[in-house]
Amino acid sequence: MNERTLLPVFVPLAPASSLMRRFPEQLAHVLRALGVTRDLVEEEIALMDGGSYSKTASRSRLGSLNDFVRLAGYYRADGQANDLLALSAHMAQTPCGPLFETYTCADSAVRALFGPR
Repeated sequence: MNERTLLPVFVPLAPASSLMRRFPEQLAHVLRALGVTRDLVEEEIALMDGGSYSKTASRSRLGSLNDFVRLAGYYRADGQANDLLALSAHMAQTPCGPLFETYTCADSAVRALFGPR
């Protein structure tokens, strides 16, 4: 989940050793599914060269992440989404409390961030 937009990107964890290589590709697919232009997606992915994972210090972000995980579990239990790209795009339409003062949902925040320059 992106801290600024709260965009959830679902990626299989296993094998964990290759997650850093696999995540940018899945993010690119999710951004394209939300209508971000290919050029902007490529620019964003290029900026992600390298990286690390760490715990968040934000209780608000942790709560949002837990909400996404719980909602995704319900959505998948109904047999509606075994496709993680579809799941990410669907969850991006979920209203998020921390975004209520701006865009309400992650997909709107992403479109505003990557909109016309």
